[in-house]
Amino acid sequence: MVAQALADRSSQEPVVSETTLKIILAGVLSYWGTIALTYPVTNYDSQVYNLARLLIAAKSGFWQTSSWNSVRQVMFPWAYDAVHFPFLALGYGFALPSFACLLGTLATIYCLVSSGWGQSAALWSCLTVVAMPTIVLQATATKNDLAVVFALGCWLYACDRYNRTRKRVYVFFKALSLAFAVGSKTSALPLCAACTLITLYLLRREARALLFLSAAYVPLLCLFGSVETYALSYRCFH
Repeated sequence: MVAQALADRSSQEPVVSETTLKIILAGVLSYWGTIALTYPVTNYDSQVYNLARLLIAAKSGFWQTSSWNSVRQVMFPWAYDAVHFPFLALGYGFALPSFACLLGTLATIYCLVSSGWGQSAALWSCLTVVAMPTIVLQATATKNDLAVVFALGCWLYACDRYNRTRKRVYVFFKALSLAFAVGSKTSALPLCAACTLITLYLLRREARALLFLSAAYVPLLCLFGSVETYALSYRCFH
């Protein structure tokens, strides 16, 4: 009887339809997207070093250490902060890159979850993410934590796609994702180091893929890894 009841229950329509879930998700994202577009960023980090450091560097040069007014402007990586420079010049929409990171993270979650557990589970997973206040705060400011999450999500998606297709382009995306995460926030260093080791382990039997990864990863780290930030920090503080 219990088995029959469970079977009957599983055959019923879900309590909330997928169409309803899509409408709710679209409504929530529309609301927060409007906030990200129209509201100014007011948190301390956004004003002091995410945006202000760009104005200082544009006026005085990156290596003009006497112009910095906060240690955060010197010691933290700035690859993701640089994305905001066009919006800083425009004077509008500073939070749009972070909101784009939220949308990208949700797209990654949807693709990964729906392929294994269906569309309904994927929609519920996305709604769970946007129900987290800290995530929404990140998506309506310029803080770089969400950028790291998005980059690591791209790495995970690239790993999944490469495992399915064996296309070399996904090896490049692995390297690009990790390099950009390193250049976005110092706390991403241990995470990216672990992901790099995992990547090397997964490719251990593919010599050509490993060679391609190395050839792509090193230049991308130099380009997006904000390595010059560490040199500037040593120059200022030893």
